Amino acid sequence: MDLSWNPFPEYRDFSFQAIHDDSEGFRILLEAYCDKISNKQALRVRFPLAGPMYYHRVDEGFLLSPESTIGNPAATFQQTKASDLIERFHMFSCNIYRESSIVHYCIYTANECIEVLSEFEPVCEYLSRLKT
Repeated sequence: MDLSWNPFPEYRDFSFQAIHDDSEGFRILLEAYCDKISNKQALRVRFPLAGPMYYHRVDEGFLLSPESTIGNPAATFQQTKASDLIERFHMFSCNIYRESSIVHYCIYTANECIEVLSEFEPVCEYLSRLKT
């Protein structure tokens, strides 16, 4: 079951900037353009300090299969509660998290695919405006 997830509806042309996973938590940094402010803005998708249960990032150039997306291949932000990745996670963790409410979050930019499994909803934040 795919679920709608669009934390930055007024933005377009998302680009991946960085992933930070350290003592301050797990954060994904993005840039995107907003017609409303006629400028690019730095954006952050932050997961609570408990962090995600699993994550990975890959250059989309390596994802040649149309099954590399969990829903709409044109959507930047996607989430689902049922995916092959969640099932593989359960298999590799010997099903000890089977009763947990895990959500598979995906962020697809022009060049990157970031996938996160988490029990906690991310906090999506606007950072500084960038000069273009």
